[in-house]
Amino acid sequence: MKKRNNIFLIIVAFSLLTMGCAATRSTYVGNWDYTVRNLPDGDLTGLLIIRVEDDGYGCHVQSADGMADFDMEHCAIEDNILTGYYYQQGSRIDVTGTFSEEKLFGTVRIDTYEFPLELIRQKSN
Repeated sequence: MKKRNNIFLIIVAFSLLTMGCAATRSTYVGNWDYTVRNLPDGDLTGLLIIRVEDDGYGCHVQSADGMADFDMEHCAIEDNILTGYYYQQGSRIDVTGTFSEEKLFGTVRIDTYEFPLELIRQKSN
């Protein structure tokens, strides 16, 4: 009887642990409006779509002006911190930021230049 109780407790603990992990991962998934501020040509706005993939996360970028529509080459989220990069016109562009509830504050780095980045989660219908 004691052995059955221990097995039951292990199953319950594992179930709670995996449910907690799924909830944590899903908190980042969805559509996020982004703004990159203080660029030489003004602010850049668009949509960042975060999705779960087999090996972690995937990030897709769509600019509001239609000039950009691509997947980031690297996108990772760990301990509420987003890191990623992609290449544009031969330059590596690094993206970093920290999630805080329904927002992310961070930077976009191009060579030696850094620009403020803000993401705001789109409301679900």
